Order: sequence, then C-alpha cells, then structure tokens
Amino acid sequence: MKRRNKHPPSLTSEQSAGKVSKESYQANASDIYAQMDSNLESIRSKSEPHFMPVSGKMNRDNRRVVIENAKTEARRYEHYLSGDTTNLIRDHIDGMGDLLRNKAFQNVDAADMDSLVRDSIQKLIHQEMEAAKKTFSDHGIRHIVGNIKRQNMILDAVGYDSPRDRLMATVIMINHDVGYTTPLVRSEDNAMSVKTSSKHPEMSGKIMEEQRDVWDRGKIFSEKEYDKIVDIIKTHDSTKIDMGDMLTMSTRLSDNLAIFATDKLPSVFRYVDGAQDILVGMGIASREKDEEKFDTLRDDLHSRIDNTKGISTNMKRDLKAATNTITGVTPKFTLGTMAGEISEISYRDKLNVVVNYNEFDNVMQSVFDMGQRQTKKFLEDYGVDDFGQDEYEIGDFMTLKIRRPVQKHNAHLDQLVLPIEHEIINEGNIILQSVLSDVIDELADAGFFDNAEDDEEEE
Repeated sequence: MKRRNKHPPSLTSEQSAGKVSKESYQANASDIYAQMDSNLESIRSKSEPHFMPVSGKMNRDNRRVVIENAKTEARRYEHYLSGDTTNLIRDHIDGMGDLLRNKAFQNVDAADMDSLVRDSIQKLIHQEMEAAKKTFSDHGIRHIVGNIKRQNMILDAVGYDSPRDRLMATVIMINHDVGYTTPLVRSEDNAMSVKTSSKHPEMSGKIMEEQRDVWDRGKIFSEKEYDKIVDIIKTHDSTKIDMGDMLTMSTRLSDNLAIFATDKLPSVFRYVDGAQDILVGMGIASREKDEEKFDTLRDDLHSRIDNTKGISTNMKRDLKAATNTITGVTPKFTLGTMAGEISEISYRDKLNVVVNYNEFDNVMQSVFDMGQRQTKKFLEDYGVDDFGQDEYEIGDFMTLKIRRPVQKHNAHLDQLVLPIEHEIINEGNIILQSVLSDVIDELADAGFFDNAEDDEEEE
C-alpha cells in the first residue's frame, strides 16, 4: 500500500517564486488517498467483506447492489464509530439509495456509481478520523452529513428537484472540507495547522480537480457538471447568495447555517452531569493560560464522562477528544439567540428558516467552535449586527426566525437527563435498545402526567 511521506513535500522553485501558493502546493489527491488508506487500514474490520459484482448501466437491480455494497463498506468501520455517527452514515446511504432510483442515472455505468458511493463512505470515515486529531473544530461525519440534510431541506423548500444536481450537491458536501486533511493542516505545528486551514476551500477544490479522470471523462459527470462541482467546492464558504443558482445557493447557505445543525457533538455534553459548569471553567482556564486548573477540570470531566450511563464507549471517546478543542484558537463568543437547531425550512417569496432556540448550545458557544465565526460573518455581510432578536431579515432571500421553548404541564423538560443511546455490539451490528420505559419514568417523576391525570378524573 502506498504511504504518504512523513513530512510535507519541500517547495519547488516555481512555488518559491510565488506562482503556486504553499497551501495549494501541498494539497494533492495522491496524498489524501494515501492518508485515507492508512487511516482506514488502521481501523478496518479484519473479517473479509463480500462485495457484490456490478456491471452494465444503472437500473433497479444494480441500484440495489450499489447500496448493499455501500452498507458492506460502512460495516467495516462500525466498531470505530459512535452510535450517532453510525446512524448518520446509514442516513447518507439511504439518501443515496432514494436518489439513485431516478432514471436520470440510467446511462451511468453501475461500476462507476458503485465506486463513487463507496468512495463517499471512505471519505466520511477518513474525515471523521482526521477531525478527531485536530484541536479547533469538527469537520467529520456530523458536520458533512448534517450539511447534506440541510441542503436537501433547502432544495425541497424551493421545489428544486434535479436528480443530477442533487447528486452533485452530495458529492460537493462529501468533498468540500477535505482540505482540512492535507499535510500542513495535519502538522503538529498548531499555529501552522490553523493558518493553513483557512485555505481549505481552495485546497479542497484542487484535490477534487485532481480526481477529474476518476469521476468525469465520460463517466458519471459531464465536463460542465464537474467544472461546477470544483468551482462550488472552492467557494463553498462564500456569503454571496444568488437564488438564480440553486446548487451554489443551497451549498453556501447550508454550510453557513451549520451552527444550527441537529447533530453537534458539543450538544451531547448535556447528558453528562455537571459538564456545563466544568466546560465553562475549562474555557476560562484556557484563556487565562492556567494549565493546572485546566488539567484538573478536564480530568474531572473525563471521569464524569466515564461514569455517565447510556452513552457508548465510542461516544465517550469522542467527547473526551472534543475537550482537546478548548484552546486559544477557538472562538470565545456567543451569538445571542443564534443557538439551537433548525426545525423547519419553507419557501414563500423567500426562504423561511425556523430555529428552535437551545440555551445549552448558547453556553457551548463560549467554549467550542460550533461555527459561530462563520455564521457571524455571514450575517454581518447582510447588515445584521444585533444578535439578540427573534427574527432576522437576511438580504432579500431569507427570513430567520428564532422559536423559544414553551414550557408545558409541570415538567421541567430541560432538566431531564435522558439517555441518548444504549448500544450493544452483536457481530459487528449496532442495535439501538429501547429506553422508552426509562423516559416515561423520568417524565412521571417530573410531573409531566399530572395534568393528564386531572383531566381523566374530570371525565
């Protein structure tokens, strides 16, 4: 197997003369695939997988084979993933399965499509592994699949239903942050890593361009389609929104609204007793460069994570790794009401995005990079400088509404600690056990059913 060089390549005379940026020079597809092979090999299941052969053009039978092979590919790494990321991978595969039912792909070679879908699984796992090593943000499975889901919500809302553009959109999202896995970003020099990461859109685009012969050249995409994929990847973090270009618009908008993703690792800390106060304390200690206090708080948090019931071993690992992101390079500000999860996207004259406000996410913004810097720039570019409102008009294309929680009955639902996942491993398959009885008990203890009992007595 080809391995990457231990050190980034030295600069050529052309690069030194300024014709090629150092960031772009060190970003190349051969390195990414070598590093991906190395990462995947280190966690891949030792059991031999059975991939079904596929030939001919895409049709109903071949679609089934493509999706079954994608599931087989994903199962090779399930033991590494936590429960939520496993489910997100499955969501991605299911979404591809639904998309490929369309006759728009009937002239595509099934073997090429099989390679594309399996490649997407491998890149998701690879980026998840690289994101766990870095100390400034999460650009792994949660972010990428979350972006895909949100982009589809936007396209659904505006009624845009081009199957080929939907496939392009997915490929764009799978590859848009690959630049975060390049040699200089992987560097142990954290300052260099952070500085280089700001060029990740350009680097991601270059890496995608170098794969043109794999996915273009008479294969899945036309020359024009591939040009557009590369261009959108290079500019995916731009705040310029043009409703006349649905693919570019939905990519940029989805990525700029990533702060409102449903699946955010920092949000999981709410299930760890006392985590909020400890995390805030760690953030303060980090800013004050009080290493002794920081280490004490971190050790206490890790112990609490270990003792939290209902969270898998792999999720505990991810939570501990996330504490490494509390450094001087992460944003140290919150965005007022800009905290929570998108619950609804609709369209009437303009996009209407509804966010369910979440106080815990607001607190986590003071500790973690949850995308607030990118969202802040996006909003400020459209004249928003007051982040305490419940409704924002973003240019002439979107209204953003913040929906605050309404307390019902006598229950303090925000105080309930509900187990987010109970997992058992059975021959490589993750089975999610029901926790309904535990939830009902906690709701009853909180008095959630008190009013219901009163209603029954009146009847």
